[in-house]
Amino acid sequence: YDFYITYWDRDNNQAIFEYPTNVLKTPEWSPDGKSFVFVKDMATQTTILDELMYSDWEGNLTQLTDFSPYYDYSKIDAFKWSPDGCYMAILFRTNSTWNSDDKEVLQYLFILNVETKEIIDYCIPTNMFIGYPVWSPDSAYIAVDLQKKDCCCPEDYVINLDTGAAVKIADGLTPLVWMK
Repeated sequence: YDFYITYWDRDNNQAIFEYPTNVLKTPEWSPDGKSFVFVKDMATQTTILDELMYSDWEGNLTQLTDFSPYYDYSKIDAFKWSPDGCYMAILFRTNSTWNSDDKEVLQYLFILNVETKEIIDYCIPTNMFIGYPVWSPDSAYIAVDLQKKDCCCPEDYVINLDTGAAVKIADGLTPLVWMK
């Protein structure tokens, strides 16, 4: 392994636990600061599989996703907690290469219910998400900026998580924060 995720006890100046990983993505702390999620590389000789792992304060690990029955290549490009801590937005890729002439959808926005581990695919076709998803303060909506293969400029969408409706709100902008 090339990297370690380490829980460090500053009072006693020692590691509580270390978890080896080949993926260098910053863990995402939960909104309440009591746990975090990180990407675990589950690759084998014939597959590339990223999965999301949940860790509590004691270092107890829970695998949140299991893409292996569905994909032999799965890459988590980004992930972000909802403000209420109930969901994770996942920017997910299923192909190992990006060919601008290829018409296949390469990236997806998945929303993971952290408690039930249910994943919802909102079926927004895209070949590239730009930036991170931006959650509304009440965790009911998410704004994303994406680039479709047949379009020259990014498009901005807001998704209602209850209804699944995705509404295009602008072209060429990048959502950064949600105003109250």
